[in-house]
Amino acid sequence: MRSAKRLSAFCLNTLSSNYSIFLVLKYKPKRKYSAHKPKCAVYKTVFIFYAYHCKIVLLLTKFYFMQKLIQKFATTFAVFGCFLACQAQTTCQLDSSYYYNELNSLTSKGYYVYNAINKPSEQTSKIFENGSWNNSSKQILSYTTSGKVTNDTRQFWQNNQWKNSNRSVYDFDANDNQLTFLQQAWDSATAAWKLSGFQQYYTYNINNKKTKQIQVSMNNGIVNDSTRQTFSYDAGGNELSLLREGWTSSNPTWRNIQKLVYFYNANNQKDSSYNLIWNPGTTAFDTVYKDAFVYDAAGNQIENGFYQNSGNLWIPKTKNVYTYDANNNNTFQGRYTWIGLTSTWRADNEQTVAYNSNNQVTNGINKSYDFASSTLLYNYRYTYSYDANDNLTLKMFDNYTANNWQYNNRTEFFNSCGNSVGINETDAVEFQLYPNPTNNIINITTAATIETLTVYNLQGQSLIEVKSNIKQLELSNLAQGAYIIQMKTAEGFARRTIVKQ
Repeated sequence: MRSAKRLSAFCLNTLSSNYSIFLVLKYKPKRKYSAHKPKCAVYKTVFIFYAYHCKIVLLLTKFYFMQKLIQKFATTFAVFGCFLACQAQTTCQLDSSYYYNELNSLTSKGYYVYNAINKPSEQTSKIFENGSWNNSSKQILSYTTSGKVTNDTRQFWQNNQWKNSNRSVYDFDANDNQLTFLQQAWDSATAAWKLSGFQQYYTYNINNKKTKQIQVSMNNGIVNDSTRQTFSYDAGGNELSLLREGWTSSNPTWRNIQKLVYFYNANNQKDSSYNLIWNPGTTAFDTVYKDAFVYDAAGNQIENGFYQNSGNLWIPKTKNVYTYDANNNNTFQGRYTWIGLTSTWRADNEQTVAYNSNNQVTNGINKSYDFASSTLLYNYRYTYSYDANDNLTLKMFDNYTANNWQYNNRTEFFNSCGNSVGINETDAVEFQLYPNPTNNIINITTAATIETLTVYNLQGQSLIEVKSNIKQLELSNLAQGAYIIQMKTAEGFARRTIVKQ
């Protein structure tokens, strides 16, 4: 479908014990894939609602919380142990990531291992506590021969050894269709994995389209049916309807809950969808909500409106508005609520995004509605930097406070490309740089004797080199941006990333 989108800057997969959160920072039409640009699968989490009125709350809050999730990415990445599975080039791999908190203290590190087919197979997180770096958590992944994740195991560090915590297990058929999703928890008493949480089972038609999804839950070790979803399609493979049913042990039968019906335009783009809620009093479905979609000539979705049925009239509730540049990069996202008393749209949230010549996200600014002033106010901004191989090297967040942008946190990423080792911090020499970010002067604190201090840009070019045991470095001749400072001593090398504002 022309409206299908792909993640092309980078993707983050944050996995907890019970669910997955996938943040999509940039989209482009599927047809523009290139073998030399980042590739990521975009997954969707299916939320089951027993009462569809929950959707209103979800729609009103979804955009706000997504921005908050993006803002907290660096912390989540380091603490829970997540993989950046996108690579700018197949010869480049992420080696490690360092997270600095709002006090500019390095508080957590992530280290990455890849398997024979260059898939991330292990990531270890370390945290700084009691004056030293200690293991914290580990994520271990295994795959099918086609690259599908079959096992995602989480471990934690305790008593100087790794201990199992929980895992997600996936099974696929010969066509790579997912058949099952199982959640398991480690039982230390029996030293074995046991089912926990919920499980999902899927069936498909001859066209490899999902026709049924059944979810069961675990309660005191007993498996109980929970929800069932049934899908139907037209001859072209477009999804026509989704029926949701519920099950309880006290009333052991499948009962209708909700039905979604979809319609498409001549380009096979979803034109509208209707949400029908089961009415047990009339034993029929009531048409309650509607979504309407608008696209530009390139197939990009430019508007999504949400309406509620009231006396056979469709009353607008919310809408999302999107704009794109000439390369179909999403440059603007706006979230608006209909104010019936004034018949106007109120802007709840707006975000602008900028890209470099390689169509990678470079920065974004978020605004949120302030009820006290009845206007949009700056909320936060983010900035990304890349090396010459298009690998992400720095991600920084600033908050808008007291009419000024103030540093909040940053994450540094270090990569290896081919046989070369990416710029990476070593623990051979301890030294600190402050303030960071800085406007001009960087102070250097270390017990070692500095032989050479070199400043590199993110492309690896040497810009400043000082061969003396200095304690302060002036950066007035450098433009705003991120730089690598390397210190050479008799004990070895150490590197840090600094940002000049």
